[in-house]
Amino acid sequence: MTNDEFRTAFFERYREDGDTCDDEWFDAFFEQALENGHPVDMDIEWENESDSGNFASGDESETLFSFTDSGFTCYWTQSTFSGSQGPFEKYNEAVLALGYDPAAFPPDPPEKEDEDADEDDDVG
Repeated sequence: MTNDEFRTAFFERYREDGDTCDDEWFDAFFEQALENGHPVDMDIEWENESDSGNFASGDESETLFSFTDSGFTCYWTQSTFSGSQGPFEKYNEAVLALGYDPAAFPPDPPEKEDEDADEDDDVG
């Protein structure tokens, strides 16, 4: 099934009378599920937050969500740069939407500078 076919099937499953199948409907569905757990609760599968250390450029975040409803599972993504995307039928499709290679996912966390280790080096 293509992603367009999946989105159409998803819409048919959750739509109400008078709804229009468009990006606004999917955005509203995601926000409602994320904020209120209606009609489903979103679960976090993976998330990454980075602090740029520069107030002007801000922090970045990426999150991969899933939900299961009566044996039906799908995935959504949300990032600082691309907003929310979804639904995706397959986990790997959501990983690709975040810009990662599914074969190398999840990526290794960035190395953090250990300030305590630097201070220990100065003790002599």
